[in-house]
Amino acid sequence: MSKRPESPPGPEQKVSRVRPARPFRTIDGAHTISRAAEALGWNLSDVTRFISAAEHVEFGLSAELEFAAILRWFGPCRMVHRLGEDAFTADRSAQQVPDLIATFESGGERVVTLIEVKTTADPLLHLKADYLERLRAYSNIIGHPLLIGWRCRAIDMWLLFDPFALGVRSVDGFDYALEDVIKSDLMSLVAGDFYVVPAAGAGLRFEMERTGDKIATEDGYQAEFTVRRAYFHDRDGEPETNLPTAMIWTVLATLEDSSEVQGDRVVQSFTSMGGLTRAQNILKAALQFQTRDDQRIHWKGVAGDLDSIVRCTDILTESRSRFGKYVDYIFLQQPAIMPPFLPAGWRSKNEPE
Repeated sequence: MSKRPESPPGPEQKVSRVRPARPFRTIDGAHTISRAAEALGWNLSDVTRFISAAEHVEFGLSAELEFAAILRWFGPCRMVHRLGEDAFTADRSAQQVPDLIATFESGGERVVTLIEVKTTADPLLHLKADYLERLRAYSNIIGHPLLIGWRCRAIDMWLLFDPFALGVRSVDGFDYALEDVIKSDLMSLVAGDFYVVPAAGAGLRFEMERTGDKIATEDGYQAEFTVRRAYFHDRDGEPETNLPTAMIWTVLATLEDSSEVQGDRVVQSFTSMGGLTRAQNILKAALQFQTRDDQRIHWKGVAGDLDSIVRCTDILTESRSRFGKYVDYIFLQQPAIMPPFLPAGWRSKNEPE
């Protein structure tokens, strides 16, 4: 955008040009709107329907960005690229372009996969047969296997699976039950995700004393308290003043809070209950702690800088070094159904990298 001067510039007068802070935001917005309008057949007369379609496109793009960013954050994923819809083929109606293409490396071997991204509220994913066949047709042309990246919002966890190895036939397609997909999830073996069980009792503790007058309320009283001591501690309560950032997020990913009032002294504890979590959930916990309660994670804004928040390799390294005090278990999941496209070395992996 140009800032117009009051008079034409003379020989020594310069015209200042102001560059927007985020010059591509308008382009992103236009892309979302045009995609939604296209889905409506370019009919903008029904504003309510148009807004609903625009939101659907925006949420879909957000899911793709979230999954792509998380994949790349894992060590084995070397590259993930969002695919466009502008594919020129002999019969476009016979192919469906997937959302992503990703490259994974492990032990000197490389695997390239196509990934279609889905999110649902229900623990059941339904894919129509003709839709799957169009995805398969594109996969066959490109020469790379197709996987489905699915996040069921009930568990808020990304899963990765082979749609042609699982599923129960329905009237018009295939149904994928959450329980079955979890058993054959490839997020560990292919992407590099791993499970962590923080030690029950490890956490963060604040010890506070009353420093102001008591003011009576309907529920008792309120007063000003001052934090006298704050520290992280292991499962036995032993304090640690310099706990690494990766271990802090690992512990806080499964915490529960509690308060203990002792006269004019209050102890506020945030303690791990020993619940099962994943590296992807630890990353999201770290990101969520840096946003307000009413905000969603802006994946496009943070996707290129996730390592500055917490590194996946640091979570693994620190969890191993504090095994028994802050962490009880670390493991890699082996899928119940092993995909045939994986190299032999990948099939035998039993430790996170």
